Amino acid sequence: MQYKIPFTIIDIPSRGHHIICSALLSGFKFNMLIDTGASLTAFDLGRIRQVFQESIILPYNSTFTGIGNATAEIFETEIKEIALGKLQIKNCKVLLVQMESINKAYAAYDLDRIDGVIGGDWLIRFGAGIDYKRQILTLES
Repeated sequence: MQYKIPFTIIDIPSRGHHIICSALLSGFKFNMLIDTGASLTAFDLGRIRQVFQESIILPYNSTFTGIGNATAEIFETEIKEIALGKLQIKNCKVLLVQMESINKAYAAYDLDRIDGVIGGDWLIRFGAGIDYKRQILTLES
């Protein structure tokens, strides 16, 4: 089955464009950056702690390397339900990282915060197609 998720292209002056869509994590709205250059899907540790105060957050037994080879601590937790459009993902283990730096940059341009990044792992897993003209992310279950 195919699922079509609308997205918005935001212009970051002199920095290019970012693709943003919404997800619902157990009913809470999360702003997601669709990042074809990111290897892994991850969520903002601070936002997860804020919304899911009872969640069990465990250290992930690996490090995360971002652009510039900067390493960051990485954690994991389980989310009962993630919805991307009508695509439902149940009892999903997710990775958590601090996204303060990207959110500081977004705030400098008066943009909404980013609560997570959809990376290559999910884009491949769900057979993603990105239609930039129509601003639709297509996923398959």
